[in-house]
Amino acid sequence: MKRNVVRGVRIERVPHEPARAELPFTVDHFDQDDNLIETLGRYADLTTGRAAFAAAVRHRPQRRFCLRHRAQVVARHEPGG
Repeated sequence: MKRNVVRGVRIERVPHEPARAELPFTVDHFDQDDNLIETLGRYADLTTGRAAFAAAVRHRPQRRFCLRHRAQVVARHEPGG
């Protein structure tokens, strides 16, 4: 939280964090048993989500990734497949 003083009045600025509903696309990392290890990122649109998914696959091709729109699977990467 950032604080500023303007004309003797203290103002607190809270950065806007979008609600999860505003970021429906996720790039997730799974283990071999289909357990979610971590969500790498949340995105507002499909184009950004696809770019992040492609970067994750390029960076770690031996891992399992999934691009989802809420519960729907948009793209999946399986190592060696």
